[in-house]
Amino acid sequence: MAALAAARPLAWRWQWVLLAALALALLTEGLQFLAIGRHPRWLDVGIDMGGALLGVALGGLSTDATRPKPRP
Repeated sequence: MAALAAARPLAWRWQWVLLAALALALLTEGLQFLAIGRHPRWLDVGIDMGGALLGVALGGLSTDATRPKPRP
């Protein structure tokens, strides 16, 4: 726990977040080839990417709302 508290917060660019989400979505769908009774679908990759886009958008809105505004 101490290591987590001392670590710097992640500050990835949104493009890297979406690329990592795409890689994870493709990996999990690819692994479904090996699971009996499971079938990989492109729709699932799209759903995962939709969730990633929504998360990036909400994260961007929350950081904009909490960022101090410059004084005139």
